[in-house]
Amino acid sequence: MKKNPKFREFLKLFRVCNSALAVPKHQTVDGVAVQTMEAVENDQTAVEKPENSDVAPPVSQKPLSKSAQKKLLKQQRFEAKKAEKKALMKEQKRKDAERKRKEWEENLASACEEERLKLIESRKSLRKERME
Repeated sequence: MKKNPKFREFLKLFRVCNSALAVPKHQTVDGVAVQTMEAVENDQTAVEKPENSDVAPPVSQKPLSKSAQKKLLKQQRFEAKKAEKKALMKEQKRKDAERKRKEWEENLASACEEERLKLIESRKSLRKERME
């Protein structure tokens, strides 16, 4: 059964992305990190071979095709934008929470004792409704 050439190129790109991002070769099973067989084999071969051996290092991967390079660049840009958007959303959420907290404090400060107790009680009842 022949593999689709596009699938092969995707696999190459996927491997390059993983190696470029220095993703550890670990998997999680029920929240526990487990090494893959490939990582274990790499560790074993590193132990077996001495550092200053006369054997030449293996040939690096083939250079990527132009379309694969474009896909890799596009993926990297997407990841950068995603991180940037996430940071902006987090900052906006923090500012919004701070603004609401200030408004609540101002409402409590400007209200008389009876109104303050009513506001606090209404807030507690709304929270209970949400929790149910």
